[in-house]
Amino acid sequence: MLPENDTDRQARDPSAEHALSDRSEIEGWADDAGKRPVVAATPGGSMRLDFADEADASRAVDWDTFFTLYDSADVALLVDRRTDSHRFVDDERIPEGRADPRTPGGR
Repeated sequence: MLPENDTDRQARDPSAEHALSDRSEIEGWADDAGKRPVVAATPGGSMRLDFADEADASRAVDWDTFFTLYDSADVALLVDRRTDSHRFVDDERIPEGRADPRTPGGR
């Protein structure tokens, strides 16, 4: 999987991003944002995790499939709740202070 697949890098505000790692936090964010998990093939033959709008449900995968791949990829999901933008990064790259203060455990 290729990390940092933000679909709107130009508009993101890194200071507004928060890391989500708990399954219920991620599902809740996606539901609030009207997004569903998808898996897409990359030109190099690997797979990429992403989220798509409800209108693009034809590419959607179930949550169990998504989290099996998510857990094996050692990534973290950064979201901006103001814009509903998101990106995946290597889990080790999450800087201190990026935890979402509204979630238990802070991440």
